[in-house]
Amino acid sequence: MTKRAEIVATLAIVVVAIIVVAMRIDGQPDRAAPFVPADPDADLVVDLPSADTLAMWYELGHRIGPEDAPIRIIEWGSYACSFCVEFAAAIDSVQRRFPNLISVTWLHALNPRRDLKGSDQFMAHATECVVDQIPFEALYKAVLLKGKRIDNRARLLAAASDLGVGDQRLLGACVDSWTHRDRVMRHAQLGEAAKVTSTPTWFLNETRV
Repeated sequence: MTKRAEIVATLAIVVVAIIVVAMRIDGQPDRAAPFVPADPDADLVVDLPSADTLAMWYELGHRIGPEDAPIRIIEWGSYACSFCVEFAAAIDSVQRRFPNLISVTWLHALNPRRDLKGSDQFMAHATECVVDQIPFEALYKAVLLKGKRIDNRARLLAAASDLGVGDQRLLGACVDSWTHRDRVMRHAQLGEAAKVTSTPTWFLNETRV
């Protein structure tokens, strides 16, 4: 199976799982359970991150959707990833119909050995600067659903007003000084520890898919 076919198949499985659960709980929002960390001693320890690891991911990542959603997806992704774009469109469609059903926690998939070189690293850091001023969801939808480009400084600042960024000078200073360098590198280090080698990499209700 080619890499593309593998990702398409995985995406199809995730979407089908979401639809099946949606059909089961549609009209019954009170049945949604609060988040309970995965048991690190469970049988599928290879696919289940520890409770401490999950806590770090959730603290570091950016969430769209309710915290107590019955379907929780952790996505290690990149704005340059075409399948991340397709996945965002699929998730948006589900969220429009079932607004309390699903949440996505986004983590930047980066190579820690590249330090801060490359467009992925720039966009990851730009994200951290932008969300100092606006909700992550607005940026996520602008980039992945509407095709807004933020892969260099000029494009980022040109997009800032449309994104709702109020202080473009502050945004520029944040980007230029790499204010959130340590946070971006933390994404890279945790992704490497989780053996994230391609984008997107998904965890569905804390289980790798």
